Amino acid sequence: FNSEDSCDGKCLDGAILSDSWLSGSFVAASLRGCSFQRSNVKVSNFSNADLRGADFRGAALCGTTFIGARTDGIQLEGAYYHSAEFKQGEVPTW
Repeated sequence: FNSEDSCDGKCLDGAILSDSWLSGSFVAASLRGCSFQRSNVKVSNFSNADLRGADFRGAALCGTTFIGARTDGIQLEGAYYHSAEFKQGEVPTW
């Protein structure tokens, strides 16, 4: 999966993308309950996406955009974003 591909507006609820490398556009996509554990999702665009319950624990998020995304219940423990590692329960204001 590369940055030329687009999942804008697609429904990928529950997809398991753990231990993956991907870079793409997920603008306004529905990704509820998706697992991105330990994945490299650098330089992806999750703007206005529905990420409720998504699991990004241990993921690399550098250069990733989450502006306007719904993040209720998102898990980020151990994920890092430009040398900052998230702690349990911590969710930034993107």
